[in-house]
This record gives sequence, structure tokens and C-alpha cells, in this order.
Amino acid sequence: MLFEPPRDLPRRRPARWPLVAALLVLALAILARERPALIERPLARLLPSPTPSATPTPAADVSRATATAAEARGQVSPALDAWATTVARAPGDPGAHMAYARLLRTRRLDDAAVAAASTAVALAPADAATHAALASAMDWSGAVERAIEEARLALDLDPDLAAGHAALAEAYASAGRWDEARASAERAVARAPESGDAHRALGMAFEARGDLAAAGAAFRRAAALEPQVAAHRVDIGRVLRLSGDVDGARAALHGASDIDPEDPVPYDQLGLLDYDAGDWDAAAARFRRAVTVRPDYAPGHGHLGWVAYAKRDWPAAAEHLERAIALGARNPEYFYELGLALVYQGDCAAARPWLERALALGPGSVPARDGLALCP
Repeated sequence: MLFEPPRDLPRRRPARWPLVAALLVLALAILARERPALIERPLARLLPSPTPSATPTPAADVSRATATAAEARGQVSPALDAWATTVARAPGDPGAHMAYARLLRTRRLDDAAVAAASTAVALAPADAATHAALASAMDWSGAVERAIEEARLALDLDPDLAAGHAALAEAYASAGRWDEARASAERAVARAPESGDAHRALGMAFEARGDLAAAGAAFRRAAALEPQVAAHRVDIGRVLRLSGDVDGARAALHGASDIDPEDPVPYDQLGLLDYDAGDWDAAAARFRRAVTVRPDYAPGHGHLGWVAYAKRDWPAAAEHLERAIALGARNPEYFYELGLALVYQGDCAAARPWLERALALGPGSVPARDGLALCP
């Protein structure tokens, strides 16, 4: 039986929900581009935790055991090779990617460390530990604000994760946020008193504050907990150098290079000790060793530029400084010294862009302003 609809019903208004939905999608797209962490947090909570990894294979188990044993002995290069083999054999295992990222980070292979940690996050976005690993890799690579966001995301997912507090502390220290750095580091140490990373984070917080004695004590504790990690001895050497303890700094840095002869950082830091003493030839030899070990190690090239600049070898200074910048260095001193080296060669046209970039990186740079004054 059919019913005729009444003819006096009010006319339907056009539905508005398609327009509202389109505006919502546009707003989410803008938010995802500008503040990705704000989108990642709620999405991560909706995903299962942790994301299951691929089924381990016997071959992956063997290479994982090899990597772990080599790392425990302080044999960084064999450990890196074994972790690379492990992630190739078990590409769906976020834990392997995190372990690989940590070792890449301590060897200062920053881009590779970020890539490995990003893979871990993609595999297990609801696992707080993956975000902590990515935060740490980003901080070491210089992406400090993104590191802070990732560490906060890790702690949103697991407020008691010591690695998350440690990563946040180091990122705060890099940003010069002393009070927050110390508070986060102390939370990390309270949750994991036997973690070298937690004590290192506390040392970085003290160093950011300028308390070198307290920083050194924290770094020594980290080294005692993880004697096979060369980076802890580099930290000790750095604060001893800044404190004026040249002999102590040399001993710590030689200890770091003994642990990992293929790490460029100890040679570079030893070169800075020679540079501070005015022994430019000895400093240059150390810096050359650093870039021989790692040809793409930007600070080594920048410091070779410093030596050439001190010797008034303007062409060599410009060559080394430009190489450091091309490799990603963002030290304002490299930019203005490159500009001045070009000024002293009479090439103001080439010098001005570098001096302007130095001023953009460090608006208070007197040398950059002086250089621009020479090239009106």
C-alpha cells in the first residue's frame, strides 16, 4: 500500500555537512604540516601498542647477538656492521632500528641515525621508546625543537619512560633551557639510576648552566656505567678543556680514541686543545686526522679553516670553511670568517652573502658587521 506524501511539507535546506567536512580536512592538513606532533599524539594512542614486529629469523638473531656482543666490548665499527645486517634481515623489528640509531648517533652519523630512528617510529608509532630514540637522534643532529616535540610525545605515551626524560633533558639543554633540562634529567636518573644516558643528560644540563664541575661528575658516572662508550669520555674531555685542565682533557680524549679509533670527535677535540695553546701545526694535524677518519665530518673542516685563517692563508681558509658549511655546519663563526677571508682576497662580491648569512645566524656578530662595512 502506498501513501502519498503531504504536499505542504517545508522545503529541505541544502545539507551543510560537506562544506564543514571539507573545512575540517583543510584545517587538519594545515595542522599536520605546521605542527605534526599534535596530529601524531592522538593517532598514536589509537594504534595498538607496541606495533608487532616481523617474525624474527635465525639469521637476524645471530647478527643481533653479534652486534650486542661487539657493542658491549666497545667495538663500534663491527657493531655497526652487525646492526646494519640485523635491520636488513629483520626490517620489521623496531628494536633493531632503535639500537642501530643509538650507535649511529654516538658515532655522529646524524642523518643515518635520524633515518633509523624514524623507521622505528614508523614501525611502532604507539611505542614510546621509538619516539625517545628519534628525539635523541634529532637533538644530536641539531633539530632541537623537533626533538623536544618527539620527547614530549614519548612521555605522553609513557610518562615513566626514563629514555624519554633523558632525551627531553638533552634537547632542553641544547635549547639553553637550563631549569627544564635539569628537572627532566633528574627525573630520568630517578627512574633509571644505572643508565649512562640518564647521567649524560644530567651532565648536559649542568654544562648548559655553566656548572662544569657538576657536569664532569655526571659524565664520569655515565662513563663508569658504560665504560665501552667513547662518547662519555669525549664529554669528560670537553668539560675538562673548558675548565682549563689540559692534561685531564688529553687523557680523557685519548681514552675515547683508544675505545673507538674511527670516531673523528676525539681527534677534533684534541686539535682544539692544541689550537687553544697556539700550536697551529699540531692542531691542523689533529683536524686532518679527524677528516681522514670521516671525510664528511663538518667540524673538522671548519677547524682546519680556523687554522688557515689564523695563519692568514686566506684561500685555504675559504676552502675549508666553505666545505664545512656545505656539509651542514651552522656555526656563525664559519660564515663570517669565510666572508672575511674573501674580503681579504679583494672579493667583496663573493664575501657579502656569507657575511649576511653570518649576521642572520648571529645578529650580534661584530666581525660580520665589520666585514660588511669593508664592502659597502
